[in-house]
Amino acid sequence: MSPDTAKGIEVTLLGMTLEFIILGVVLFAMVVLERVFRPAAESREEEPALAIEASTAVPPLPEGEVVAAISIALAHAEKARGK
Repeated sequence: MSPDTAKGIEVTLLGMTLEFIILGVVLFAMVVLERVFRPAAESREEEPALAIEASTAVPPLPEGEVVAAISIALAHAEKARGK
């Protein structure tokens, strides 16, 4: 093995080792920060992430109506493209 090849392998191994060590440190920091800044269990239950009022909510459509609406939309799109 030539000295250049050996030096190349040495640099590659050193670089990959350093990279994985740094990735481990970043992972450890993420886990620690997530645990430090995790909200309390009670506060999550009190505040819903998304509140939708009953008057603004869209009622669910029956299955047949959904299929019909999708079929009409697809037929219109194909007609517009000239198929």
